[in-house]
Amino acid sequence: MATKIDGSKVRFFAKKSQAQDAARSIGWPIKCVSPVETRFQLGYALGVGVDLDPIGGCFLSRERFAELFHARTNAA
Repeated sequence: MATKIDGSKVRFFAKKSQAQDAARSIGWPIKCVSPVETRFQLGYALGVGVDLDPIGGCFLSRERFAELFHARTNAA
């Protein structure tokens, strides 16, 4: 069963493999990938486990994903 999300706030992926690649790109384990659904489609998002992200709730927001991605790719 997929959790309903607001697709405009949460970093949303259409395919599980895309979500797993995104998790790897920010250094997160692939087990954080969770099935979700918006009003219009089914997909996947990266779960943070608890309600830590003030924008995305218990799923990683678009803004936070961008921050983590840039921090990891620009650190090298």
